[in-house]
Amino acid sequence: LAAGYRSPEPVVLAVAADGGEAALATRDGEALGPSVERIARELEGDADVEADETTGASVEYDIGPGRGYLRLAGEDTELERSTVITAAREVL
Repeated sequence: LAAGYRSPEPVVLAVAADGGEAALATRDGEALGPSVERIARELEGDADVEADETTGASVEYDIGPGRGYLRLAGEDTELERSTVITAAREVL
C-alpha cells in the first residue's frame, strides 16, 4: 500500500468506509507488530468497542513484514474512522 501509492510518509493508514477494518503499511518493511498490537488495545479500551458477553465485540489483528491489519469482530459493532485515526496517531 505505502510503496504502491509512493507515499512520502513512512507509515500509511487506510480505514474502511464502514469502520470495521483498517490497515497499516510501511515503505521500508519496518516491523509494525508492536504498534498494531498497541492500537488494538487502545481500540478495545474504547467504550463502544470494549469486549462484552452480549455482543462478543473485540478487535482482532494480523501482522506481517511491513504491514498490519485490524478488524473489529462482533455483532452490531462499528468503529468510527476518527477513533481509529486517533489511536494510530497516539501510538505511531
